[in-house]
Amino acid sequence: MTETTQPSRRITILREEVARKIAAGEVIDRPFSVVRELLDNSLDAGAGNLEISLKAGGLASVQVLDDGQGMSAEDLQICTHRHATSKIREEEDLYRTRTLGFRGEALAAVAACSRLEIVSLTEGALHANRLRVEGGRTEALEACRGAKGTRVEVNDLFFNLPVRRRFLKSAAAETAACRRILLDKALAFPEAGFRFFTDGRLKFFFPPADLKARICAAFSLEAAHMEIVSGEGEGFQLTLIAARPELARRDRRLLRIYVNRRRIEEYRLIQALEYSYADFMPGGRFPVCFAFLEVEGELVDFNIHPAKKEARFRDPDALRRAIRELLSGYLAAFSGGPRSAAAAPDSAGSSSGAGTGGFFPAQGFRPGSQPPWPGGEENAYVRLPRPRKPQENEAGPPPAGPLYRGQLFRLFLLAEYGQRLFIIDQHAAHERLIYDRLKSRRSSVQELLFPMRFETTAEQAALLEQRREFLTEHLGIGLVRREESVFEILSLPEEMISLEEDVLREALLTEESGLEELAHRLYDLAACRMAVKEGEELDDETAAGLVRAAFTLEQARCPHGRPLWVEISREELLKRVARI
Repeated sequence: MTETTQPSRRITILREEVARKIAAGEVIDRPFSVVRELLDNSLDAGAGNLEISLKAGGLASVQVLDDGQGMSAEDLQICTHRHATSKIREEEDLYRTRTLGFRGEALAAVAACSRLEIVSLTEGALHANRLRVEGGRTEALEACRGAKGTRVEVNDLFFNLPVRRRFLKSAAAETAACRRILLDKALAFPEAGFRFFTDGRLKFFFPPADLKARICAAFSLEAAHMEIVSGEGEGFQLTLIAARPELARRDRRLLRIYVNRRRIEEYRLIQALEYSYADFMPGGRFPVCFAFLEVEGELVDFNIHPAKKEARFRDPDALRRAIRELLSGYLAAFSGGPRSAAAAPDSAGSSSGAGTGGFFPAQGFRPGSQPPWPGGEENAYVRLPRPRKPQENEAGPPPAGPLYRGQLFRLFLLAEYGQRLFIIDQHAAHERLIYDRLKSRRSSVQELLFPMRFETTAEQAALLEQRREFLTEHLGIGLVRREESVFEILSLPEEMISLEEDVLREALLTEESGLEELAHRLYDLAACRMAVKEGEELDDETAAGLVRAAFTLEQARCPHGRPLWVEISREELLKRVARI
């Protein structure tokens, strides 16, 4: 009987053709991937003008023409080989690279899944050279006529990968994706000109411009509504093109991060932009802000994603702090109340803009300062302020501050201030007063009669361990770990006693929040619970005190970003009743 044996080896080496197609799929998955890689090569070659042409959304043809330094015949001969690159020579170069591409995979990946033609001419050469590659195999390399620079034409993308081709989207969808990639590059390189054609028609043209002008042109933004804010830290420089708060949007599409001229998807930096505007953005609204970082090569690693959409930073917290500080300074100009156009109520309430120092940027009432409304320090954040009663037969000029004129719909307080009428949201104003009070001083801690006990996952437990010192020292929350995945809250600041257990637990376990954002969230929740509500009728003294206190605030928005009041001038009222 013949003995049968099982093969001793199940692992084999892939054939070169199969391996080449797999590698191509990791870098090139849709036409926009081709556009991205070719633009990177052109910009790295010093191109000052680029022309991008698509046919059928890039399914039929993608062409990129540039006036960069070009390639010689010797360069063309090997440029479509895997790991062929002019950007690095040694391993250490990976940590010093300042170019967009460096792996030497782009042209090899494109050549493996298309019919590729490259025509290139270097400065001083007698003639250009043309390279034709089909499915990764070189068909011809020959002399030809051409202009300085490089023209790359990619035809019949995925002609040899029919399965991949079936998963492509419509020509319109692919065109839109290519356009987004082109905009990303155009924003990062405003000194270069970009032309974009689809099916022979010019869709847009960006001439060379400065950074602010390029952004405004790309997204139809008013230059007067945008501001350039810049700063630097250890090993990096930061430039923000920030919009005024009123340019809020319903999506995050105009919140963008660029690092060394690459757009990256770095959630924590996007979050820093969002939270910087948090005081100005009502729920569901997002700011417009573009952050451009130049980071020393040793402090950032792009070699973690095939498409270079992600990066790893040596000190990401320093970048987040820099963003927050720059935006805090810029947004301080939009924080004040109406005192710039009317007499200030008193010197104690004068605005000094956003300050610095401490764990948080100084904003609102500063630790150790006297409350800017009548009344004592004790429990000032709980009781509504009450104004001083005038003495009988008291002489003197009328008060320079706001005059309370009544309550409307049990929600709005009417105040006359100078030549203007203010309609104040009583809940929003009181909420901001309480929030600023909580943020500026350490309140007394109260032990709980029955500790709050809750279970966590292993990831949540690790997160709470990281936050426990901050919660105790800065917020006064007594958190202890009883078991591997069981925590208890033994004490809370008195203003957080009213928070429901599930609300407090959810806030503490929110992974997306940094420590500053966590504190903001907890103070916000506490202030909202304690503030006077819609439907509550206030007596005249209490309402007048709240009005006067509201006008001393440095931030005229509630912690959720809603404005505290609507302002109507006397002239506008006169026009409404046809007196003007």
